[in-house]
Amino acid sequence: MARSVAFYLPCFDEPPKILAPEPPSLAIDLDEPEPETAIEMPEPEPEDIRPILTDELREQLLEEGRAAAKAECDETIARERAAVAQRLEEERRRWSRDEGERLGRDFRDSLGRYSARIGEDVERILEPFVVREIREKMLVALMETLRILIADRENPVIHLSGPMDLLEAICAKLNGEDIATKIEDVGGVDVRARLDATTIETRLGEWMAQLREGDDAV
Repeated sequence: MARSVAFYLPCFDEPPKILAPEPPSLAIDLDEPEPETAIEMPEPEPEDIRPILTDELREQLLEEGRAAAKAECDETIARERAAVAQRLEEERRRWSRDEGERLGRDFRDSLGRYSARIGEDVERILEPFVVREIREKMLVALMETLRILIADRENPVIHLSGPMDLLEAICAKLNGEDIATKIEDVGGVDVRARLDATTIETRLGEWMAQLREGDDAV
């Protein structure tokens, strides 16, 4: 909006206005308090609480150290000895078991060989005595049987065949009796006696063969 010139001219009709001076502004400078400076106190030196290492204390500590080391060493040695003893015992038992089995087999084998050898030797040594004893018993049994056969016969004639030594032994036993004999040396070990239609034969050879077969089977 446009204003007139009178608006800009001063008016002298009105008394002048006395402007009271403005009171001075109270500027209160409120300074912020400066931060208190922390006073660094020196740290107290650590108190030396270590004992005074005297010669006596040093010697005592050395003795305690040596004793502890010796105890630990002795314990280690004891454990090692126990372990070694256990291993030795296990090895001894295993060796004893293995050796016992081996010696047992060897002993049985040796005993079997020696028994067979001794049996053969004993057989060779005793066979003549056993055979002679059996032959004597067979001759006695043969003579008793012959006497029974010829008891009711007059002038009997007995035909004998076999080894000469047995035939002569039979004839010697029949000597003095009213019995005629005819002998035939055929060797062997058995004696065959024939009276008319009756024939009696010892079985010494068969018995000896069975005896040898039994020894071989054993």
